Amino acid sequence: MGFSLIASTVVIGVSILLAVEILTGNILPAVSDINDSYKDMKNRAVEQVQTDINITGVTKTWANVTWWDTDWSYRKRITINHIYITSDLTNFPIMVDITDSDLKDKAQSDGDDITFVDENNIKLNHEIEMYDSSTGRLIAWVNVTHLYATVDTIIYIYYGNPTCSSQQNPAGTWDSNFVLVQHLSETSNPHYDSTQYNNDGNATAGTNQSADGIVDGADSFQGQLNDGDYVAIPDSNILDITGSITMEAWVKITDPADNDEQGILSKPDYNLIYDGNIGDGKVFRAEFRGLTTTQVYGVTTPESNSWYYVVGVYDSDAEKIMIYVDGDEEGKETSSGTINTGTYDLRIGNHYNQYYIDGTIDEVRISKIVRSAAWIKTTYYNINLPNMFLTVGTEEDKDWVYLIITVENIGSTNLEVNDFTLLINGTVYEFTGSSLYLYPEDEATITTTTLVESGVKRVKVITYNGIADYYEYTG
Repeated sequence: MGFSLIASTVVIGVSILLAVEILTGNILPAVSDINDSYKDMKNRAVEQVQTDINITGVTKTWANVTWWDTDWSYRKRITINHIYITSDLTNFPIMVDITDSDLKDKAQSDGDDITFVDENNIKLNHEIEMYDSSTGRLIAWVNVTHLYATVDTIIYIYYGNPTCSSQQNPAGTWDSNFVLVQHLSETSNPHYDSTQYNNDGNATAGTNQSADGIVDGADSFQGQLNDGDYVAIPDSNILDITGSITMEAWVKITDPADNDEQGILSKPDYNLIYDGNIGDGKVFRAEFRGLTTTQVYGVTTPESNSWYYVVGVYDSDAEKIMIYVDGDEEGKETSSGTINTGTYDLRIGNHYNQYYIDGTIDEVRISKIVRSAAWIKTTYYNINLPNMFLTVGTEEDKDWVYLIITVENIGSTNLEVNDFTLLINGTVYEFTGSSLYLYPEDEATITTTTLVESGVKRVKVITYNGIADYYEYTG
């Protein structure tokens, strides 16, 4: 049962206090102020006498929970912030970059049991770029079936299965239109392509394969000073793209003041370039040989040792070539035709076998379709703002439950259920009520909206004016 003050005691106390204060000269309020204070204290005291509650029972339920697989003991909710999704996207590979002590303590040391599912408990394809079991640092790419621009997208990460084999599916993480995905995170050759096409590559001897990347590891090049270091990927039919194409790379130029061209990515019939020539404005450039217009320029002049996300696009249907920098379209030209093809290697860090980059390159991708402006902008937000793009919730255990608390109104005033405060072991929990109002002599239930750990729980419900009742529950 709840507890309250006795109205008469409060009223008498207020009267005595006011009388003493006036007689001793400590205060000399106006009569109207005394009357107002007296009435306010009296009304609140009477209100508390009329308000009283009693917790009559606590039960547990799994009604709103469908655990994906009970061989996995733990999960966490991942919320993808819709403000960074400019348009709905399908089969989008998001980056999850977190450091989590629960993963460190409860996942397999190689991360084999880490997996992802959507709200409908459909398993999502993922690739782990890196996992450090000593810290719980995880960088994973997850193919999310639907990303929404108007509401947050929810997925779950599951872990805590000590016996399962690897849950990864890198080739399924990147849709079939990706023909090359190079994370460049390997510290020695070869550099593995994550797509189904296995366009692996090898860095030349002068390449630093242990550089820090925008995501994880990257490759750093020293340009002409090191006799032209680069990554070579052998020619293949899937890389001989003649129509629509999207080229992507994250790049950091060591010295943008250098007047030379510096190749970022080159087939060489399609290319991403940093154009350091003064006449061209020291900007990024995309090039597509064989089209009616072969080049399109950006407007951003890069700063030294700063990361930039550079994307070149040819849309054969719209007859346009475009360049994006940091997710924004910076140049567009009318162009048509087919891109030339040849038997050349694809090179990262080199252009036309002579223009070598002095800088660092990470996350190189090629698609045989047009990636939309929304896709490109979302990629930029995801990689550049990983901790704002998504948030990870608290750990949930497969043995945890929702609690249903039954509350009885044993006072004489109507109560609004939404004005209650629910504490479980001292922590405030959000809840939903079975009704908006709790009338005298009636009961209502409130149900936690998040799972509650098992064990002994001290449940406390507080009304809007401080009346409370306690209940101890084990389950």
